[in-house]
Amino acid sequence: MRSLASILLVLWCCSYGIAQLTSESHLEIQGASGAPGLPVVTRVLISHEFDCEAFSLGVSHDPTVLSVLDMERGEFLENSTLGGSTPDFLMLESNPVVGVGYVVGCLFNLAPPINNLIAGDEQEILIITYSILPTAAVGDTQLLFTSELHDPPVVLLVVMDGLEYTPTWDPGSVTVLGDCNFNGIPDADDIANGTSEDCDGDGVPDECGFAPGQDDCNGDGVPDVCEVDCNQDG
Repeated sequence: MRSLASILLVLWCCSYGIAQLTSESHLEIQGASGAPGLPVVTRVLISHEFDCEAFSLGVSHDPTVLSVLDMERGEFLENSTLGGSTPDFLMLESNPVVGVGYVVGCLFNLAPPINNLIAGDEQEILIITYSILPTAAVGDTQLLFTSELHDPPVVLLVVMDGLEYTPTWDPGSVTVLGDCNFNGIPDADDIANGTSEDCDGDGVPDECGFAPGQDDCNGDGVPDVCEVDCNQDG
C-alpha cells in the first residue's frame, strides 16, 4: 500500500478540515443477482460534467453475505474505448486496513501528454466480481459508497479542472436467490428430491452454475468432480 500513500495522497489528504465542492459528478453501482455459492458481477459507473483528472472511492459490503473475488477496470478506463482513457496509476484494493469492502484510487496523468477521461454519463469504470457465500440468507444486500474504508480513509472524490468535488451517489445491491432456476421450488428441495443435480456439492443446482475455483482439467467450465473422465485418458 506504499504506492497508495505516496502517489494518491494528493487526492484525499486535503479532505481533512477542508470542505470539498459539490458539482455534477455522480457514482452508481449496477447490481446483480445469484444463488449462494456462485459468483456475481457488479459494475461501477461515473457521470461527470467536466473532464475527470482523478477519482477515489470506497464501497462496503456485508461480509456475512459477500466476498470480493476479482476487481478489474471497466471499459472507460481503456484508451481503446471511445472517450475512455487508460490511467497512469490505478490502485485496486479489496483488503483495506480498516473496514470491509474495496477501495480504488485512479490518477489519469502523472506526466504529459494529458489524456483525461472526457465528460460523460454512466461511464463504466470498474467491474467487481463477488462470491455469494454458501451460508448467505435469501434477500437483498446493499453495496454502499463510503469514505470510511482504509487508513488513512479513502474518500469519495472526483477531480475536475484541478478542483476536488464530492460526488453524489446511488447504492447498489446483490439479490441472493433461493430459487436460482425459477421453477418455484427452493433449490435445496430441488436437490433433495432429485429434480436437480448437485455434482460439486455446493448446495446450488448444477443448471445454475458451479462454485468457482474447482479443478477443471479440460477447461470446459465443468468441474472435474462432475465428469467421469475429464481428460479422456480412460
